[in-house]
Amino acid sequence: MSFSDLLSFSSGRPSLTAPRKPNGIYGIISVVFITTVVAAIQQGFTKTGAEINWVDVGGEGATCIAGLAWLYFVIAWRPAGPVTQWLSGGFALLSYGFFLDLLDEFIRFSHTGWGQSMESIVTPVAIMVLTIAALLLHQEQRILRRQQQRREANFRNHQAIDPITDLYNADYCRQTLAAAIEADESLALWLVDIENFDHINRQFGFAVGDAVLNRVAATLVASVPRDSLVCRYAGDRFIALTRQRELALCLSQTLRDLLNNAMTLALFDAAGREVPCGVRVASVTPGDGETADAVLQRANQLLQAQK
Repeated sequence: MSFSDLLSFSSGRPSLTAPRKPNGIYGIISVVFITTVVAAIQQGFTKTGAEINWVDVGGEGATCIAGLAWLYFVIAWRPAGPVTQWLSGGFALLSYGFFLDLLDEFIRFSHTGWGQSMESIVTPVAIMVLTIAALLLHQEQRILRRQQQRREANFRNHQAIDPITDLYNADYCRQTLAAAIEADESLALWLVDIENFDHINRQFGFAVGDAVLNRVAATLVASVPRDSLVCRYAGDRFIALTRQRELALCLSQTLRDLLNNAMTLALFDAAGREVPCGVRVASVTPGDGETADAVLQRANQLLQAQK
């Protein structure tokens, strides 16, 4: 069994808005393109049909369209944030540089005019902006990859992922625990149970219940040791597997208090008032010759004894 990396936190705040629509930006680009055409006609000389190289027109026109398409994908698919802003700015400038190259096929700029200067400046600036965006994107992806690995435990199968919490389900948890026991891995197991979860669903609705599950899942992922794997074991139960056996045994109460506070905040946020709630936490370590099902059964018995 291979557990994963430390969950990393970004200094930027995540966006809670839906992906933006690029209509407004394309309107601005259209105005800039039209203004550039008008100014170029005034400053330069229109070429005759015999002077136009239509092969270059096709190639440069295709690159301009491709740049606009890349800009669309960035705006439509990515959340708002500094990386998206740098990417959008870079692709917008790159598209404008391609457009100036295309315009040069139809209009001969004056040697002293702004056309040739713009053509030589815009594309290099666009490349510099995209380079900065690529560096920021690399940093972002490193953090997201570590976060994803923490939840996936180096194994990717979307059919084994719980759709509400984005954690792996009980079957994957059993398989991982069994593989760890078979490989004689030293590990401990936390079993977390939300008290009176059915009452929360009945009183406040399933949307509030899902919000509580997500808050508990996120808190658990962020709180357990770095080598841990967190799964949703049942409707209102979660499991965290960790190699740090001694830490798991001595920090059960600390984890319980942390999850209790997270649930209180989640219910207050979703229901609009404070609601009595709590969690139970049982910590066990596999014994010699003990199977995965036996370990899980013992953890469940410990939770039952806490009621």
